[in-house]
Amino acid sequence: LKRGFYKGVGEFHIFDPADAASPQIKALIRLAVERGIVLQIHSDSSSVETLLSHNKKLKVIWAHAGMSEPPSVIRKMMDRYVCLWIGLSFRADDISRSGKLDPDWQSLFMRHPNRFLIGTDTYVAERWAFYGELVAEHRAWLAKLPRRVAEMIAYRNAMRLFGSGGVAGLSK
Repeated sequence: LKRGFYKGVGEFHIFDPADAASPQIKALIRLAVERGIVLQIHSDSSSVETLLSHNKKLKVIWAHAGMSEPPSVIRKMMDRYVCLWIGLSFRADDISRSGKLDPDWQSLFMRHPNRFLIGTDTYVAERWAFYGELVAEHRAWLAKLPRRVAEMIAYRNAMRLFGSGGVAGLSK
């Protein structure tokens, strides 16, 4: 950690808010804030809220946007926590159905274009065989957004968060 090349910890799983309040997680949060490290959590909204409640400077990527949380819940979380970023792996089918961008997701992207990140989540070797398809799914729905917003979500947000100078400051 002293060498400064680590930018994040995760993806780790917490499915009980009590676990997000454990002494071990609180120690990880202190370390993350101190070192400017982003935590990526795979969890439901209540555990993410518990994690974020410990320190307002903690930067969190919510993996898979909660996997099944609706845009209304994601919007509430993003409105409340300015250091919350949303990972979109495994959500392409929710974002775009039958070739049409879901209006609730589109509204969310327009409201917070600077805090979404594309992901493919190749958590098992078999997923690499479908990597091109995973990227194509994202490109298809990104093409339905204004170019500036699509570029932010596709790569600019990740560059800002994990750029070569370390974790960049967040701006709205």
